[in-house]
Amino acid sequence: MNGMDVSPIVRKNHVASNEVIQLKSEFYQAFVHYRKERQRLKQQEEEAHQKLSKLIDEDEHLRITYIYLKRMINKTKLDPRKIPKFEFLPNELKNYFFDLLITRKEVKKYEVQIEHLFNQEIENGNKMMINLVKQNQTIQNALMLTNHKMHQKINSSSNAKTMDKVWKVLGRSYAKTAPLSTFTSLSFIDTKEEKRRIELNQSILLKLFYCVLELDEVLVQSSFMVDFEITNDGILVESFLEDIDKNSSFIGNQSRKFLLSSKSLLEIEPGKVLSTKDLIVELGITNNELTLIRKLVRYGYLKHTAHDKDPSIEDLIKFLVQCDGGNSDCLKEIIWILEAIKQDLESFMDNHMVISEREQLLLRIESRIKKAFELTGRNIDLHSTSLVSENYYVPADPHQFALPDRVQKDIETYKEILAIFDHRLLFQLSIRYKLFRSNNSILFNDIKPELVKFANAFEEQALLKDFSNSIFTESPLGRVLNQLKREYYKVISETLSGEDVTLDLKLIDEIARVLKENGVKRRCYDTFLVQQVTKEKYIVNHIKSSYLGNYFRHIKKESQKQLYQKLKNRLTRVGEDIATFSPSYGFNPNIIPIKGDYELVDKKSLLPNQINIGACNIYWSQQENRFIFYNEKHKRFIPIYLGSLASYHLSEDFKLVTYLGQSAFLSGMTIEYDGIRMEKPFVQIGKIEFGSLTLQRRKYIIHSCLLERIGPNLKGFQQMMEVMERYQIPKVSFVRIFLIQHEKLSIIYGEKGLHKPLFLDITEPVFFNRILKHIQKQIKKYKEVAVVFEEALPNPYHQEYMTEISIDV
Repeated sequence: MNGMDVSPIVRKNHVASNEVIQLKSEFYQAFVHYRKERQRLKQQEEEAHQKLSKLIDEDEHLRITYIYLKRMINKTKLDPRKIPKFEFLPNELKNYFFDLLITRKEVKKYEVQIEHLFNQEIENGNKMMINLVKQNQTIQNALMLTNHKMHQKINSSSNAKTMDKVWKVLGRSYAKTAPLSTFTSLSFIDTKEEKRRIELNQSILLKLFYCVLELDEVLVQSSFMVDFEITNDGILVESFLEDIDKNSSFIGNQSRKFLLSSKSLLEIEPGKVLSTKDLIVELGITNNELTLIRKLVRYGYLKHTAHDKDPSIEDLIKFLVQCDGGNSDCLKEIIWILEAIKQDLESFMDNHMVISEREQLLLRIESRIKKAFELTGRNIDLHSTSLVSENYYVPADPHQFALPDRVQKDIETYKEILAIFDHRLLFQLSIRYKLFRSNNSILFNDIKPELVKFANAFEEQALLKDFSNSIFTESPLGRVLNQLKREYYKVISETLSGEDVTLDLKLIDEIARVLKENGVKRRCYDTFLVQQVTKEKYIVNHIKSSYLGNYFRHIKKESQKQLYQKLKNRLTRVGEDIATFSPSYGFNPNIIPIKGDYELVDKKSLLPNQINIGACNIYWSQQENRFIFYNEKHKRFIPIYLGSLASYHLSEDFKLVTYLGQSAFLSGMTIEYDGIRMEKPFVQIGKIEFGSLTLQRRKYIIHSCLLERIGPNLKGFQQMMEVMERYQIPKVSFVRIFLIQHEKLSIIYGEKGLHKPLFLDITEPVFFNRILKHIQKQIKKYKEVAVVFEEALPNPYHQEYMTEISIDV
């Protein structure tokens, strides 16, 4: 591939289709036969009604007989004694009605059998699901590591609540390739052997690190940088350490501000680094010295110099050994605990270890972590936190990394228009147009208040998914980009009427030509996440901007420098360097081992290779259509965030830098869910294709009013089938649910499990039972919802394992 100088990543689920196919039964064939028999009976009854109506009009002598027969036609018994003149009916007619009654009895008997079989299949299906989840070692391992409580419940009980979890876990770990996680393995082209990488959850490690730093034995040997601002109200300081006891998802990305009033704190110049001993002298502390130092650390007046980077478990052990000096029993015990945990983590990597042994290791790690926190005197809740993070690497078939030439060409062609879907480019052009018209450079800290206002407005506008008539399309180039996107949307919006759309190469080439003429060039990589559907057809699950962070996190150390050079060549011009940043905030995927030429920090820099963003200048390069950054030494650099945590979760300074200097999430390539109107009970969205690529699967959307009265019995199953057939919905699909607000689908951010796709084979009673309960639970909660059935491309039953290829171009 011409534009592909980075090898693909293959990620794969480890629940085989032949495991799940065991859930398929012969029920549906029996049900189809039952429906045919019911239909035959219905036709016979209609014919009988028509025959009797005709005879009532033609035969006055036996009219009363025919009227009685017509009344009794829908009853299961025909009692000749209650029908006047029945004995005068021709034998042929008598036999006709007796045959009808026999057929009805047979169908009724068959219905009882089918209903019993239906209930039996639900019961058997639930048992088989539980057994499958219990027997599949990948699922067991992943559940144990990510949600130990759920793992224990699933393996110890099978109540309704547990079954709901079992079904969702199975569906997601079988039919959809998960994000880079414990449920999915990764394969690189140079992966030669199966291996695991186990890390202690970084949030636990960070909390322990910050707790250890407050111990008397550590404080007396520490040094700190003084950090505050003078305001009219007093001494302004900022810190996140007051909140580390709380059960928050991330640590350190959000701070609280405090006002201090002691005048003695003004005696030390901000930025000065002092030891604890010197601080006590400078501040004139005479009593409870360490207690006051500890408070000043928590409030942020003092920043511990050991905060320079996210520590690994090895870093923390090394730090404590340096602090101990052989004199502290407390530190010795914490060091011993960390060494023991380190050994346990290494034991975890044994691929031959059975789940019960791994579980014992996990429980031992949990016990040791609790003990370590007890020694620091802090009570930290670990119940809702997974203790360890795992990455699982397996060799892959070489052919899995290769794409057909046609597919490669179509990816490269489509990539050329991705700039119109990058909203951050509109943000950058708007900032340039509004704040940098003079082409002068501006200090970041000086312009920050204006940047914050623009960022807030940008985030509000982004939720609307339309930047037309906003400040972000006032610049000439911003208007061009917005117009190109509108022209593209006009074409794909045909799918809103249910029509499939094939993007014309002329349209793509024309958009690419206009972008090139206006000097718009994407410098980042673009990740295409694709799955094979047929030999020459691939589905594109997602496209996102990439700075190769996933590669740096996962590939071998010896390959990282070479890959970093490729990234640098792609992003920079002669004389420019890269300043990387990737604060973990306790989120393991954000731990990126490689550092750039410099490290960007959002605080006063302490090390020679660190650049404090607040002290940097920014100016707009008209020639390159991008912002240029340089520090006080006039060193030009490009700030690059390598982490996978969304910018929304970063500190304010880091978030602003990503908005100014990087591409981000791309949106608008397909019809987005919250852009779909639900003005009718049923809406169909067509497919979008470009050459060999399917960019959007067909969607069949049903209003909850069509499903809310369906029961969990055989009658309900038949009603569901009638709905599926009426709207020609595929029997195998992925199901998502959305709230309906103002006749539009609405995304509820942070609502776990609502929008995630669930695999559904509606022909199986157990799947029908589970999806119906899931749907009705959401109807009860939200009143009005849309149920989206998305065609299963590729069909999980047709793949041995669900596999996705990640391609950076």
